[in-house]
Amino acid sequence: MTRSLTIEVCPNTGNVLVDGEGAGAHHTELVDAVLLTASAQASVLDLEGLDLDDGVAAALWHDLVRRVRDHHGQITIAHAPQMLAHSLYKVGDLLDGRVVLLFPRSDEGTTAG
Repeated sequence: MTRSLTIEVCPNTGNVLVDGEGAGAHHTELVDAVLLTASAQASVLDLEGLDLDDGVAAALWHDLVRRVRDHHGQITIAHAPQMLAHSLYKVGDLLDGRVVLLFPRSDEGTTAG
């Protein structure tokens, strides 16, 4: 069963909380709209509740992170799913400090070994 995506903006901090499954492009479009219209003071995108279904979902979220970084100049991501955190690291998006990871997750694999 697929969970729907919920997006909340904390009124006190401006942090954006995302919960749900990130399999489709429409999900990143929703988050993109929230983040790009949010104040540049919004300090954290919290993805603790986000589940990425596959590599396509990770690529879509990676692109979202880059768009927000380019729009606001920086982005901090808390509890990034392991697949997203690894992707950001692997291509060098963490090198200049404009993308910061706080407490990236160590998601357990779902394939049999």
